[in-house]
Amino acid sequence: MMQRLAWIWIPMVGVGLSNLPSTVVSPLHAQERNPPSLLEELPRIAPKDPMDAMREIQIKPGYRLELAAAEPEVRDPVAISFDDQERMFVVEMCDYSEQDQDFLGTIHRLEDRDQDGRYETSVLFADKLSWPTGAICFDGGIFVAAAPDIWYLKDTDGDGKADVRRKVFTGFGRQNVQGLLNSFCWGLDNRIYCQVSSSGANITRPDRPDLPPVSASGRDFSFDPITFDIRLESGGGQHGMSFDDWGRRFVCHNSDHLQMYVYPDRYASLCKAYPLPPSRQSIAADGPQANVYRVSPVEPWRIVRTRMRVTNQTPGMIEGGGRASGYFTSATGITIYRGDAFPSDMLGVAIVGDVGSNIVHRKKLLESGCSMVGHRIDSESEFLAATDTWFRPVQFANTPDGTLYVADLYREVIEHPKSLPEEIKQHLDLTSGRDRGRIYRVAPIDFKPKAAPKLSQQSPREWVKALESPNGWKRDTASRLLFEQLSLRATDAERSEILGALEKTAIHSSFPQARLHALGLLARTSESREAHQQGLLDVHPRVREWSLVWLEDRIGSDEALQKMLPNLAKDPDSRVRLQLALSLVASSLHPVAKSKIAHETLVNSPSDPWIAAACFNAIGSQATAILFQQLDASPSALELAKALPMGRLTGKLASADQLSTLDKRLAARPKSDPNAMPLIAEILNAIHERNMADAKREELFDSLPTLATLRDQLIKKGRVDFAKSELPIADRQEAIRRMMWQANESDISTLAALIHQREPQEIQVAAANALRQFTSSQVPIELLKTWTMMSPKLRSIASDILFARAAWVEALVSQAEQGNFLLTDLDVIRLNGLRNDRKLKDRVEKLLASSTFGTRSDVFETYRSALTMPGDKQKGKKVFAQSCSACHKLEGVGYELAPSLASFQFRGPEAILQNIIEPNREVNPQYVSYTIVTEDDRVLSGMIQSESAASVTLVRGENQTDTIDRSEIAEMKSSKLSLMPEGLERQIDVSSMADLLAYLMSVK
Repeated sequence: MMQRLAWIWIPMVGVGLSNLPSTVVSPLHAQERNPPSLLEELPRIAPKDPMDAMREIQIKPGYRLELAAAEPEVRDPVAISFDDQERMFVVEMCDYSEQDQDFLGTIHRLEDRDQDGRYETSVLFADKLSWPTGAICFDGGIFVAAAPDIWYLKDTDGDGKADVRRKVFTGFGRQNVQGLLNSFCWGLDNRIYCQVSSSGANITRPDRPDLPPVSASGRDFSFDPITFDIRLESGGGQHGMSFDDWGRRFVCHNSDHLQMYVYPDRYASLCKAYPLPPSRQSIAADGPQANVYRVSPVEPWRIVRTRMRVTNQTPGMIEGGGRASGYFTSATGITIYRGDAFPSDMLGVAIVGDVGSNIVHRKKLLESGCSMVGHRIDSESEFLAATDTWFRPVQFANTPDGTLYVADLYREVIEHPKSLPEEIKQHLDLTSGRDRGRIYRVAPIDFKPKAAPKLSQQSPREWVKALESPNGWKRDTASRLLFEQLSLRATDAERSEILGALEKTAIHSSFPQARLHALGLLARTSESREAHQQGLLDVHPRVREWSLVWLEDRIGSDEALQKMLPNLAKDPDSRVRLQLALSLVASSLHPVAKSKIAHETLVNSPSDPWIAAACFNAIGSQATAILFQQLDASPSALELAKALPMGRLTGKLASADQLSTLDKRLAARPKSDPNAMPLIAEILNAIHERNMADAKREELFDSLPTLATLRDQLIKKGRVDFAKSELPIADRQEAIRRMMWQANESDISTLAALIHQREPQEIQVAAANALRQFTSSQVPIELLKTWTMMSPKLRSIASDILFARAAWVEALVSQAEQGNFLLTDLDVIRLNGLRNDRKLKDRVEKLLASSTFGTRSDVFETYRSALTMPGDKQKGKKVFAQSCSACHKLEGVGYELAPSLASFQFRGPEAILQNIIEPNREVNPQYVSYTIVTEDDRVLSGMIQSESAASVTLVRGENQTDTIDRSEIAEMKSSKLSLMPEGLERQIDVSSMADLLAYLMSVK
């Protein structure tokens, strides 16, 4: 199996001008060699005392910054959790970044006993932890993330130090110090959510060695803090995770600062008939790597490292910059503000740090269907920005007093140690600042703390009342305390009293967040669901949405509940309709009743991809019955158009008997009804997309005479229409698709002839993609005939096809031996794959030995003249559209598969050219290509967009996606190289490169 993957690779046109952190680069220095010693160029940057450092942090008008804690009370803070006494537990990662075996991590418990806002009392709660990164309080103790473990620590004897130290989970990865387990959050469902991050996990419970490991690669998880039950959750973020008031979960990634999960992972495994679109969505209006506006200078070591990379003395990304404002390269700590001290328009705002730029960014979140969109609040500036390069805002916290706390790691250097050349590293101290750390309070300028009793001093009835607090921390903590009381300590009488108060709050509170928390507690601690059924009628959509979640397991058996569902199918809120569809999928409701409600939901959500996919799964094989009802109603053309989704689902899922019944019904309809043909075509398309052998499909059509006849008519028409240049492109594309319903070998040359510059690019792409469906050895021969005329985009598609079958790869090498093709036209990754193919290795090496294929450095020198050549930016815009737009977006043209290029003019043309020529000098793992071979030998490649319990989704040029069921995956392998292919310059001559650079440098 591994051998067949040796040569597989799909070049992704345009990806790779990506990871250029904002660093000053002098073109004059780019040609210099390093002096014998870098000591003079790498001066150490001195730290500042806490108050001096705070004065160097700029904050937006209307707010003030206060020092809540600093060394020696706290060091290296990376996470904060408050208990019910409002004591602050601080996770201290003193062993960042290379002391992974020294167990220097600690937890300090801080108290502000005089209530002046400064935590003056610090107690060492726990020590000897390795790389601790997260914590959350529970039942008088605290859960702590310290990969590979999660610990529960508790002080039971009152000395301030944890005497209980229980390992509750283990198996979390430690491969990447910046991709460790982190960010514990209390959910509305009273579970603890944990971000696994990029190091992955195979989670086990030391107390239950009989249980199998739970794989959490690409996913997060939640656990019950009492039973330790594990549930996988949607994942993929890096460092930072937060809920808003309504239980929507947000994460961030180094180079994608604002992401949201649209639905929970558990539904993905249930939606096998029709895969759900990815849950994790990038939602920033200004793109994942949006501009940031730093006010700090760039560290000298970054400047030196960039020079070394430009002059090929060390591998890595060519860093650009040249201005105070860069773009997100180290986004971290995303937190949704949920306090009550800030102005009301700050409620629900996303707070994100960028430690490399020494800033804190904020975005306003607005609903957009099932998802949201984040909009920049501060124009060309940031909420917080420090001139001190030691300022490292790694995490944030909502607080008991309603303000926002900022955890400042305060380090001289924040960088992955493997990204630093030894020549530089020897002059740096990566532990510098290990004895320092600050926690700041951000508050309105006129903020005065409110005098209020602590939750630890209150009764359970008062905790129920606290659910109505406008402060999200108080609501979460009150919920946790009530959950602990009901689950661990309450007598029957106390339990009855608390549940009664919760039911009253859930139904009668005027505060929707309180109703939501009360319903969540009732769902976990009571068998009654009366309040939840009332919740389905709530005026607030998020209460209706969550009530569906908590009633899901009763939909199949509760008739009163079933009668309420049709109204929810018409709910004006998109997320309520999505949850209804997902809950229907998960429910045991009778398929007929389920499909009826799901179809009504679908009708009311015609353009939402998440709702449509969920509805398709809920409808399933009942689509045929719904389609029959639509056909029996003597529909007009407009009504038939509304039947297209059921036609598509019928073609995909209907049984042979159902299709036979459909065939007979179609036979009884008028023979020449033009209104019905789009519906017939939709059904036939879906049947041909089924994963079944051609012979089996033809056997099926032998039993469907009416559909077979209609298919023949459409194929015949398609064989005429595909060549009609006067027809709309969409009609010609559909004609090609219909040709392929019953293609023969003679169609190969016909389709290959369409890959010609006289044809619109859309037709060339449709023809090339159609060739994938053949198995004939004639395909590579015909494709290579037009290779020299292909655009970069077409070459990418053609390479994909040529490498999709082992026989075609061998045919390609044979064509090269006959002089009909140059192997050097292939991407370096494909060439490396050919060199590793045991059968082809010798032949390939012989061909390459006779070529004039130069090194990347040679190519760069050849194109250096483009830097001084006058370029035409209008021509360059066309070059961009042709060669880069499949994966990059600029001025509204292209696709955002790769990072935004909006600020490229500030990085300098030489750095841009270097990245075009040498895209693999250093590759961000986010943009690495993966190849999947399925059990039926299909080959699919691209960047992993998302993973769920049921599937993996790859994304390629033009945001085209392939979702592969995990059960169909025979093998998955990473190329470890950039999605952007080397050799792109072979499609762009020196003059055109000058034009492209001129265009990129002109964009505003």
